[in-house]
Amino acid sequence: MTWSTSKLNTRKYNNISLILILLYIFFRQHPVVHYIVSFELKSSVIILLYNWEFFRMKQRLENPSFKPTKDHILAALDNFVDILKIRYSSPLFRLTTASDIEQRVHFHNTGPSLVPGVIIMSIEDARNDTYEMAQLDKNFTCVVTVFNACPHEVSMEIPDLMSMELQLHPVQVNSSDALVRQSAFDSTTGRFTVPTRTTAVFVEPRC
Repeated sequence: MTWSTSKLNTRKYNNISLILILLYIFFRQHPVVHYIVSFELKSSVIILLYNWEFFRMKQRLENPSFKPTKDHILAALDNFVDILKIRYSSPLFRLTTASDIEQRVHFHNTGPSLVPGVIIMSIEDARNDTYEMAQLDKNFTCVVTVFNACPHEVSMEIPDLMSMELQLHPVQVNSSDALVRQSAFDSTTGRFTVPTRTTAVFVEPRC
């Protein structure tokens, strides 16, 4: 029976891991053995996980139904271009100092009540009636990005952002992606609604 290189490597790392586990069981009290085995076990686990993920990916890529069509490729390109347009639409997405980041960037949906799979990030600029920070953006006073990695739509309220006049970014309003165009914000409740596996960007126009 012949073995491919990847199979041989996987088998070798399986055997090494077994030996290391046995060493750890019998000699775990010895500080040197404990350190070496712990380090090697972590390395072996990383390698095994990598090989396993590669094997799973290879199986999926060999599935004909996973082959992208021309429409898929063009849609991915359109989405990539939209992200670039959004990034360059506001200097708030390109902060250059640590103090600016600390002062302006805030993460919501945190703490014990957080919704897994959702990141909500806001970046603030100086408002017309306050001078706590320098004004960077002549068009927007705040931008909010919602990353929804869930396999379902999310709808959640962020009290800190309630009453803000946020609206979907103009680039995404005109996007060819029909899914992202469904993203919405209700200022009366501070509720964001974002479709499955979608990144939506909201902006508050400067008055």
